[in-house]
Amino acid sequence: MKEEKQRVFADRVADCVAIILIIAAIAIPNLLRARISANESSAVASLRTLNTAQISYDSAFPTVGFATPSAHSVEPVARRREARTRATSTRRWHPAPRADIRSS
Repeated sequence: MKEEKQRVFADRVADCVAIILIIAAIAIPNLLRARISANESSAVASLRTLNTAQISYDSAFPTVGFATPSAHSVEPVARRREARTRATSTRRWHPAPRADIRSS
């Protein structure tokens, strides 16, 4: 009788451990995805803050221009496009014609 109670108790403990492991297997990937998403959102917010600071600096000192870029600074989109256009002016990208649009 005593051995049977011990076996039943051990079975219940094993069931509880199995349930906890199943819940952990479901929850851990979701927690990791949430953490990655939070890190990405934080990075985007930081880039926006840097962009706003650069624009504020440019409007406060229009003759000076932007601050000297460091390895971690962000340029506004318009200036990046301008630099990219100058660098690739001879080799412009043209989209392929769409198949569903008929040329007349």
